[in-house]
Amino acid sequence: MNWTAITHLTATVTAGVGVFLFEGSRTVALLAIAAVLFVVGIVLARHGDDPAPRPDAAE
Repeated sequence: MNWTAITHLTATVTAGVGVFLFEGSRTVALLAIAAVLFVVGIVLARHGDDPAPRPDAAE
């Protein structure tokens, strides 16, 4: 199960519902939730990435 894809899909659906089904403050709230979910997906994708190269890694 790919949590990054799930959170991005959920963010897309949330934004779509906010734009197409609601007006006003509900739209803003759903877009804010979608933005948070999208950032969570990016964090999950980068989780475990080590910015420093490993000594045994091929260069």
